[in-house]
Amino acid sequence: MDIKLIPTEELINDLLNSRIDIGVCKTALEVGITVYSGGSVASRMIVNEKMCVMIEAELKRRNVCVESTESSTVLEVAPTTENSLLLTE
Repeated sequence: MDIKLIPTEELINDLLNSRIDIGVCKTALEVGITVYSGGSVASRMIVNEKMCVMIEAELKRRNVCVESTESSTVLEVAPTTENSLLLTE
């Protein structure tokens, strides 16, 4: 499916879920877990990181700015700041 056809809300949800999964993978690797039922934890993390890059590029194309910290993700629709939304993970 062409990423340009996916609704913005769905992309935002996918981005947040991918970021959460990256955190889970990092934690697993830190405690020595390297495989899960679907394969390699490191490979899963890399796939999620690539998905985030793709989604962020598409959101930028749509003028949706995504900024992230350890505890939250801020989504802002350009050019106004009145449309900003704070989501905690």
